[in-house]
Amino acid sequence: MRPRFVFAVSTFALLATLIYSATVGYFEPDTSHYAVIDDVTRMKHIGPAYCLVSVDDGPVQRRRGRFVTMVPLALVAPGDRRLQLQLDRDDPESRVTINAKLEQGVRYQLRLDNEIVRLVEDQR
Repeated sequence: MRPRFVFAVSTFALLATLIYSATVGYFEPDTSHYAVIDDVTRMKHIGPAYCLVSVDDGPVQRRRGRFVTMVPLALVAPGDRRLQLQLDRDDPESRVTINAKLEQGVRYQLRLDNEIVRLVEDQR
């Protein structure tokens, strides 16, 4: 290979890396204005297999990653909210509704206590 070609490719790769690293998180919403619900704890031995499917009968806004398009963090406006959870996405019969008062900047997670799904503050 010619040295100019190697230099040009290396310089381009370096510039692309710098631009990418400078914009990581730039297009992400600021989560401090939301209540964040972490529904990643879906394994049976950790917590319920429920997933948040709607907030106040509307779609769930989720945090998005650059390469992973769906990150299991739901961004919900603070206040009194009606959350609908579903055990199995293909089974509408498994839908459960929770009314919750959410606070701004607080992170929540799902817990299953005596077959009742609750939303609790995440202590992590």
